[in-house]
Amino acid sequence: MRKRSLQRTASSLLLLLAACLGGLRRAPARDYWLEPGSPYSARGEELVLHLWAGDHLKGQEEKGLQKDRVAYFDLFGDRTGRRDLLATGKEGQIPVARVREDSASVLAIMERGPQPITMEADRFNKYLADEGAEAVIAQRAQQRQTDQPGREVYSRFLKSLVQPRDLATATPNTLYKRRVGHRLEILLENDPSRLRPDGRLSVKVLFEDLPLAGVKVSACRRGAADDQPPVVFTAATDARGLANFKLDQPGLWLVRLVHIRAAPAPERRGENGAQWESFWATYTFGARAAPPAVPPPMA
Repeated sequence: MRKRSLQRTASSLLLLLAACLGGLRRAPARDYWLEPGSPYSARGEELVLHLWAGDHLKGQEEKGLQKDRVAYFDLFGDRTGRRDLLATGKEGQIPVARVREDSASVLAIMERGPQPITMEADRFNKYLADEGAEAVIAQRAQQRQTDQPGREVYSRFLKSLVQPRDLATATPNTLYKRRVGHRLEILLENDPSRLRPDGRLSVKVLFEDLPLAGVKVSACRRGAADDQPPVVFTAATDARGLANFKLDQPGLWLVRLVHIRAAPAPERRGENGAQWESFWATYTFGARAAPPAVPPPMA
């Protein structure tokens, strides 16, 4: 009897420990992003879109289509308008989209969440520091919560741009800076496929349709080889929500940011009693200099 009692006690303790650990889930992968098979295309080609979770364009895991977590997944074409990829996709499919488009320029968008998460204090504090969320760090300190777990609800807003492969014959368009209504939205102010010789790209950040100032924005590109670190630039948005980067290497780039604020009352009554809400935005695109202008023929 004593042996059985000890076994029941041990089992109960294990269950209690598992429940406690389950409440402190690991932090989500730093970013989710949509990545095309190629950032350049031509009319009529098959468009393939992958959904990755990881850091600095280093995918730790390719995700399948999760319809219950996606509010919408759409494709805009410069010739074909808006297309619903969520309705035509299959649950769990990898890659998340494989379609043919009659447009050489397309913009894919996705919204995921909101999802609750609870992180132990050290992990949450590091996450806040990494994202430059000084205001949240100060609020937690003021409320004596620095040593407390971070309870949060997060949403993700993803964009991916595919541009014409042949710029010499392509008709310029403004799809790269199209506003799609994300709560946290990244806009490109100039065409990344036709960068000036200095490689400068300006991005604008909007939160709930207003410029978001003082937020940390990063632009990154994979290293030239698998064993090389990524190229990462950071900048803070100004009062107009603008940040500027010098993209000195061609290829696929990712612009990303996180905006964190105190959660409103409905989230505080939710699954984990979230005290904070975060909004994650990513935008992938190909960057390259525009072809040199052809001089007019001599008279």
